[in-house]
Amino acid sequence: MIKQEFRIKETDLLKDIKGKRLERIFYTEPVFGKIKLDLSDYAIVISNEMHEANLIGDEEEVTYFTIDKVDKEYDFRHFDDDSTVTSMDINEKVTSIKVVNDLINYNDEYEISYDVAIIFVTDKHEYTISRDWFYMETMEISVDKDVDDILDKDTIIEQYRGESTDLKVEIVRISRDI
Repeated sequence: MIKQEFRIKETDLLKDIKGKRLERIFYTEPVFGKIKLDLSDYAIVISNEMHEANLIGDEEEVTYFTIDKVDKEYDFRHFDDDSTVTSMDINEKVTSIKVVNDLINYNDEYEISYDVAIIFVTDKHEYTISRDWFYMETMEISVDKDVDDILDKDTIIEQYRGESTDLKVEIVRISRDI
């Protein structure tokens, strides 16, 4: 089984956000590689970058979320210093945080468990940061949208199957409170 889930350090960083003010979210268009969330006294950067992983005996580059605590002045842009930075002003109190995990069974040969979305629930809205599938560094920021509408399971299954319709791909989606 391949597990690309948050580590204890990252889970602790998410837990620390509860009760704090989420002031704004910074991102580039398209949302690629990194997103910065400014809180009242510091910031976090959520990254969805390529990492080496062993998939059924082969080394492959796959993406997964990581989270780091940074200063508010941190320049989070992924590659291009000339990329346009956009911000979403929020100024709302974070009341809870959910992490959405997909467990994918691929042809009964192997399983992949990876965190696909983080939902920041505030006193007014839900802000979801989701990642595209396993081999993409792009992300999406959604407000008040159901995670199943953002990450359609049928689309994910099609991506894993490719042109081989005889392959068996199953997804179990679990949402857990942090």
